[in-house]
Amino acid sequence: MADGEEEEEKMGTSFNEFDLPDEILGVLPSDPFTQLDIARKITSIALSTRVSALESEASVLRAQLTDRDNIIADLQSQIESLDASLADSLDRLARAEQEKENLLQENSSLSSTVNKLRRDVAKAKHETLKQWGKEVITNLPATPLEVTPAYSLQLLLQAVNFNFGHKEHFMYSAAAGKVQPEERPSKWQDKKVMVQRSTPLASSVEGELVSHTSKASGGQIL
Repeated sequence: MADGEEEEEKMGTSFNEFDLPDEILGVLPSDPFTQLDIARKITSIALSTRVSALESEASVLRAQLTDRDNIIADLQSQIESLDASLADSLDRLARAEQEKENLLQENSSLSSTVNKLRRDVAKAKHETLKQWGKEVITNLPATPLEVTPAYSLQLLLQAVNFNFGHKEHFMYSAAAGKVQPEERPSKWQDKKVMVQRSTPLASSVEGELVSHTSKASGGQIL
């Protein structure tokens, strides 16, 4: 009896070194092999419980991963769609810029053409007026007495009528003996010529007419 009690006291002292609760120490068998078998079973239970918990957690993580994969696939599809839209927009922008450049070049070309045509028209009108003035001067009567101020003024008004640069019209009335503003345009009547306000070209023709008239009348307009 004394030996058994001493052995139990030694075992209790040994178990206390592992800091085990008294409840567990009270149910542990004294045989070491039996203790090892119980320990193996407890370890198996703990491992099985831990594995089950890990498998459950892994299942949840796999489900979350599947959801993330689906979200990633959807985002990739949206990115591809946006890339296609961006490429189409860039292509249309490039075409619009090219069309704009072509229109600007065409506008510049048309502006140059219009300016050239305006210069050509102005030059042609100027040359026509000068030629007409020369013809009028050439065809003036040679007899001084036939070149009267009224006749010279009538020729001048006819020459000025070739230049349509102003809107205000005048006419020469032989009866009144002067140039009067015309309220509205009318057809040419006998001894009445509708004209516009004098221009630099008309002044040039007027100078030539006055010079010719002065020469024809011996330095004095009749």
